Amino acid sequence: MPAQARATSQQAISSQLTALEAHLAASGSKQLAGASDSGAATIADVAVAAALQPLLACVMGPAAREPFPATLSWFGKLVAMPQFQKILGESEAAVQKCPR
Repeated sequence: MPAQARATSQQAISSQLTALEAHLAASGSKQLAGASDSGAATIADVAVAAALQPLLACVMGPAAREPFPATLSWFGKLVAMPQFQKILGESEAAVQKCPR
């Protein structure tokens, strides 16, 4: 990948994760959308977590994930759910290794 394309991609990813982080930190919500505080995952949570999993596991190392504690907390709670583990595997594996 050319250096300029890589830099543009990194900026776009950082921008979107910063927005997600701000939303999760400000709302204190257990989910991305909906008014329920039951902790149940919404379709928004499922879609965003599924999209983030390869990014968190394969692209971003621990240092790159560090600025996003609310996002990682939200993601960790989701992947700890049995429904997510059936698809993504154990919660630690969902973030720490790239599926091959």
